[in-house]
Amino acid sequence: MIFYNDKINLYLQDLFKYTDEQMQAMRFAYVDTINKMILDECISYAQNNNIAEFPEIRKMIKEKAPIISKQTHLLQTIMQLPGKYPDLYKIIATEIERIDSELLGEITKDMQEEEAIGLLRLIKEELDQVDKFSAKYLQEK
Repeated sequence: MIFYNDKINLYLQDLFKYTDEQMQAMRFAYVDTINKMILDECISYAQNNNIAEFPEIRKMIKEKAPIISKQTHLLQTIMQLPGKYPDLYKIIATEIERIDSELLGEITKDMQEEEAIGLLRLIKEELDQVDKFSAKYLQEK
C-alpha cells in the first residue's frame, strides 16, 4: 500500500517537492479510502452471505448510541471478518491492488522513466519484505 511505506513517501516528497502537509493530506486521503472500502466490502459481504455475525452488525448499525462507542465496537467486529472469511480477504486484497494500481498510474504518468523505475524499485522492496514475513510467520502449521 503506497502511502504506508516511509521510503516511498520520502521519495515522492523529494521528487515532487511536496510539503509535509501535502504528504500528510495524501496519506490521510489514501488511508481513508482504503478504510471506507474495507468497511463497505465487509458489510456487503456480511449481508450478502448472511454470515453469523451479520445480525450483530445490523443491530449495531441501527443502534442509537454515542457515535464514538458505536463506531469502535462496530469497527472491532467488522475488521475481524477478513481474517475469518478467506473469500472476503481475497476481495479486499484485490480491491487494494486495484486502488494501488490506479494510484500508481496517476503518480507515475508525469515522471521520467528513471524516476518511475526508482519508485517501482521501492515498491518491489516493500513487497519482498511482505513476502518474507508471510513465508516466515503466516504459514499454517
